[in-house]
Amino acid sequence: MFDVKTEKFQTWSAPAEYNDDHASCTQGNVGPNGMVWFNSFNTSKMFELDPKTGDVKVFNAFPAGSAQFKGPNRVFYFGIDENFATAEKTHKMYGSAIAANGDPIYCDIEGSTIAVLDHATGQVTLYPTPTPAAAPRRGSIDSAGNFWFGEWMASQLGMFDPQTKEIKEWRPPIPWSGNYRAIRGKNGDVWSGGMSTDYVHRLNPKTGEWREYMLPTLGGEMRDIKIDDSGATPKVWVPLVHAGILAKIEPLE
Repeated sequence: MFDVKTEKFQTWSAPAEYNDDHASCTQGNVGPNGMVWFNSFNTSKMFELDPKTGDVKVFNAFPAGSAQFKGPNRVFYFGIDENFATAEKTHKMYGSAIAANGDPIYCDIEGSTIAVLDHATGQVTLYPTPTPAAAPRRGSIDSAGNFWFGEWMASQLGMFDPQTKEIKEWRPPIPWSGNYRAIRGKNGDVWSGGMSTDYVHRLNPKTGEWREYMLPTLGGEMRDIKIDDSGATPKVWVPLVHAGILAKIEPLE
């Protein structure tokens, strides 16, 4: 944590028995109740930190008995290898967000499910994406509590409704987008981008209408999107990893 007032850093660690050479923290979120969640990608653990006391609780990221792939990484910078989809159903966690009730919701990139962790009981429930092997990557929760995420391998946009337990999918008109991240603004439009094209996608989920914004880059690679909703119209910020550019999109309509 960086304190903007004191300009000082403070760090916390997972318990020593979980912080070995295989541990790898790739995601972190602050929940509505102030609790901080972080993960161990390689060992499929979730940790709940109370920043006031320093106490850390440990949770399994997937149900007991779930298969974990133990071999070399099959997800590479520019794609996947030919053995990504196997007969054995394995699981690997990625992008996460914290619901209003304090439960983490996160993407299972290998098992192609959306996982919900009950922070009171530790129980994890998996909800498969309608499209098999969609590889959900990174998501966020909107004001209505819905979890929006990019389906990396399917090049689609997904939404999980925690109330109905249903997942809906939308496919942008431009193929091979490799959708990575998704976020919904206060006006209801959902924004996403991917690793494979230089387009930012905008979806009206009520009408199904898509709009695309072409960036002045080649192979910029979008891994995140932020929305500034403070004005009359949204301003969308996109970091382009390979181009070393922070792009701002301001819709005119």
